[in-house]
Amino acid sequence: MVSKEWRVVGNYGLKNDLFIGKLTVREHMRFQARLRMHRSTTSEARECRVDEVLRDLGLQKCADTRIGAPDEETGISGGERKRLAVASELLTNPSILFLDEPTSGLDSFMAKNLVEMLLNMAQTGRTIICTIHQPSSEVFSLFNQLLLMADGRVAYLGTSGNALEFFKSLDLECPSNYNPSDFYINKVSVIPELEEESRERIKY
Repeated sequence: MVSKEWRVVGNYGLKNDLFIGKLTVREHMRFQARLRMHRSTTSEARECRVDEVLRDLGLQKCADTRIGAPDEETGISGGERKRLAVASELLTNPSILFLDEPTSGLDSFMAKNLVEMLLNMAQTGRTIICTIHQPSSEVFSLFNQLLLMADGRVAYLGTSGNALEFFKSLDLECPSNYNPSDFYINKVSVIPELEEESRERIKY
């Protein structure tokens, strides 16, 4: 476990993963540890932290597999690449983790697995904030806090569970068989060819 004095406040995970494809997962993590962890950290402590993060993110089985390029047949899977990107940011044990569309490019099953992993991490006391792109209803239900932006302003900030009632109070009721995330995005977006009507609704 990295010592508290070297624990950083926050890290930011990019939407697009940048890896050296010829490295294995473990080699990548060792390289990241040397870059990110304080220079006074011993080699043994770095190696211990690398093993800990690989275990926490379920990457032990592919630890000695070459990462590869996204368009190659060999290498780790898309879901493993996403988890490896998160793993890189966790090496310094940040209190707050910002992730830009961590599920983009994943199928619904892998996206759900990744968000469940992030939820488990959040339940240990870490704050995880991420933008999410077209989540399934299952994935969306895993989020407990929701921020919706409309035309650069906050349209809603609160629990995911209260969002339906909030929109209902504005006479915008989500159909029972509709994905709530699709409904919210539709109501707070400026729709092409309906810009004036959309902005009036957002202003209201």
